[in-house]
Amino acid sequence: MRNPKKILVIGDLILDVFHHGTYIGQSLSHTKTPVALGRSSVYAWGGAGFLVRNMLALGGRVSFISALGGDDFAARANRFEHPRLKKLFLQIPGKPTTVKQRFWTGEKRVLNWHQFDNSPLSGVSARALFARVRAELPSVSKVVIADYRHGLLSPALAKKIVGECVRRRIPLYIDSQISYNHKSNHSWYKGAPLFCLNLKEARSVDPLFNLRKPEVSLARLQKALRAEDIVVKLGAQGSVALIGTEYIKINAHKVRELDATGAGDSFIGSLALGEFPPTRGDLERANIWAALSTTKIGTTIPPLSEFKERIAKHRPRRH
Repeated sequence: MRNPKKILVIGDLILDVFHHGTYIGQSLSHTKTPVALGRSSVYAWGGAGFLVRNMLALGGRVSFISALGGDDFAARANRFEHPRLKKLFLQIPGKPTTVKQRFWTGEKRVLNWHQFDNSPLSGVSARALFARVRAELPSVSKVVIADYRHGLLSPALAKKIVGECVRRRIPLYIDSQISYNHKSNHSWYKGAPLFCLNLKEARSVDPLFNLRKPEVSLARLQKALRAEDIVVKLGAQGSVALIGTEYIKINAHKVRELDATGAGDSFIGSLALGEFPPTRGDLERANIWAALSTTKIGTTIPPLSEFKERIAKHRPRRH
């Protein structure tokens, strides 16, 4: 990609920690606790950070707005550097950095250990975040919001960012998770041009969402969210989308799946680097990249060479 235009990503940075070990038996105590011999620990950006890493791997230029806590994990998370990355992090004293630790023995995940504080930003911090958004908008071609529901964004702040992007006619992609109580916050972002959802998220917005009538269901989501484009990720079933009035179904790409962690971030990371609104080719490439991400354990970026090979195989032949 030559001289790629910069994209602004706003979202919750999660520090992913992957502990790998070998199972050696059970403890001799009456609890019979499984025991593993630790082999390695890997620290990597997850959440919106994994989305950013995907975009950088695919040749993108990124400005990244997020928040870190006031702990030792923040310093570790802040170590990541890249020549095409601009970090615009808020430091929030008194709050922990969002960390998700996963323990593996071989190819089996045996324990998740998380720390986070999902309370909203203070008024001062929220104003500081919005000021950074406004300052960065003149220099970017698109904005992606990756809301992991860890307190970075609030209804008021979401509305202000959407309004600012719409006013400036900057393409805006929304990818927001449902929270632990399975509630959707997609209504915060009504009026944004493009929403990218998985099936659970689609049904949290519209309980009647039905894959037997995907075009009708997508049109309902489009209307409910006042969006121009709706993309629904279906994992092993590919994806469906309503881009304006055009319905697009993309079949899944067969891979040997090891871990689906972060596949949705891989999908939108690729999608946001394409055209706006997305083309069938953009959706095809996003599906391929997301599928390849599941062939690695954790938030590991797949080889770019394999991605290019898959794209070449799916490129229509000229007669």
